[in-house]
Amino acid sequence: MRLNGFPGTVIVLTQNDEENIQYCLESVAGWAAKVFVVDSFSVDRTVQIAKACGAEVVQHEFLDLASQRNWALDNLQLEGEWVFSLDSDEVVTEQLKEEMEIALARATPEVAAFAVKQAFIFLGRYLKHAQGGPFLVRIFRIGRARWYCEGARDYCLVDGRVEKLHSLIRHEDRKGLSAWTDKHNRYASWE
Repeated sequence: MRLNGFPGTVIVLTQNDEENIQYCLESVAGWAAKVFVVDSFSVDRTVQIAKACGAEVVQHEFLDLASQRNWALDNLQLEGEWVFSLDSDEVVTEQLKEEMEIALARATPEVAAFAVKQAFIFLGRYLKHAQGGPFLVRIFRIGRARWYCEGARDYCLVDGRVEKLHSLIRHEDRKGLSAWTDKHNRYASWE
């Protein structure tokens, strides 16, 4: 039983994500106060699909993940008190929505952010032993977080307390094995 939806802005970064973006945006459509897609000049149908899903699309040149996320925080007309930073190959589950709404409603002012884990789906199969990984800060109060990069990974530092949510974000890249291999080779070169 959900309460009132997400009282804030969802931000999704994209570049040539036509295989994933619809699933991601459908998972937050009608739930979030505002949904932005920050696109890095995709040459596929990503922008058209995002607009059809009701997201507001803006384009900005990609330098690195942290710079793109910080640009979004600094330049978009954010709504509400919270931001949910979501990747284009992630889906917000109903369980996470419910847990998040309860946690946000109860959050005291010193709570600056919430961290979640991911459930990994690879080539259509749930990876039992890849579940979770570290808790990732993805939900935070506007003005209380900044993004940083270290190698291929970005992370969020917040001003205030971080609480953990136990429901998972569903992480499922639908681009296939060769795209997955290319992405991880690219990440390895950044390390």
